[in-house]
Amino acid sequence: ATERMNTMVKNTKLFTPKSHITNPSAFSFVARTGERELFGKEHVDNFYDSEGRPITKDLHQLETWKNLKIGMYHPLSNVEVTPAHEEWMQAVLDKCLKFRKGLIPDPESDYPPVAVIRGDHIDTSFALVQGKDGVVDFDLNTKLRGDGRILLEDAVPPKGIKAVKIVTNEREHSDVLNDLENVDGLLQLLIEKKDQKE
Repeated sequence: ATERMNTMVKNTKLFTPKSHITNPSAFSFVARTGERELFGKEHVDNFYDSEGRPITKDLHQLETWKNLKIGMYHPLSNVEVTPAHEEWMQAVLDKCLKFRKGLIPDPESDYPPVAVIRGDHIDTSFALVQGKDGVVDFDLNTKLRGDGRILLEDAVPPKGIKAVKIVTNEREHSDVLNDLENVDGLLQLLIEKKDQKE
């Protein structure tokens, strides 16, 4: 069952739900409620009900994970959830929420020049769908264009930070940066921008 669910990492012995909950850094990728709007993203809803209507779910609250039966609460996780697990995970979610709040750009800050290279390779998982039984149905994920891991719209800086240039290739996630001609061109452009600033 674990092998069927694990489509991102092929090491099914080390990368299991039981071992994954001991990796707090992974939870820093969990977006907070309303964050996509603050970032100025085109698509802001990342949860839908079975009828396709957007719904709000606060993934920084342990109760949400429990109600949706995701993470260690999923029936196939093989995790025997204890009060210690829950206390640890809520503490991690609290820290990750604080981290996410710090990602919103400060309009008073003078950010360095940013250049982007991204991949338009395949439809990429984006939003989760809550089935009629109240549980997330991972087979119904909505998809947007991206490189298989990162959406095109998420590969660019948030509102408030302008990219000096955006290059889009057709490569998948692990191959995007092997586009050496464009990588070199963007690095050279950033060096020039930095020199102009000085």
